[in-house]
Amino acid sequence: GKVVLLAVLGLLVPKTECHTCFSCASVPPGSGPCDATHTDGPSIDCAQIVPSPKGAVYCAILEATGDGVTYFSRTCADYGDVPPMEKPFLPAAPPAGGHSCGTFTNYGVKTHMCLCDSDECNQHFSDARQE
Repeated sequence: GKVVLLAVLGLLVPKTECHTCFSCASVPPGSGPCDATHTDGPSIDCAQIVPSPKGAVYCAILEATGDGVTYFSRTCADYGDVPPMEKPFLPAAPPAGGHSCGTFTNYGVKTHMCLCDSDECNQHFSDARQE
């Protein structure tokens, strides 16, 4: 379960060219409050991190639970950098200015994730679900 969880997290390496998104992670421990209601990091300009994305870039908010551990993350996601075999475990690309959410279970790890297509739309799951 932990290997798969790390593989899912690997998809969320910040990559984008146009949005600012909230960025935080609940791992490693002590990195600050990062959960459903707290984001410990400021919004980030994803263009500074990866100036040449492979596809559309969205803000992401993710909660993954497996092996008795819950991981929470906010970041930018380069949808074009997702391997085809992993697309079934991610929400569909959101419409322009909109959102797309899904819950997926893979190898015992349950992941709830939303992708959204506007600046700072990933502070809360409720924000990411609003059109």
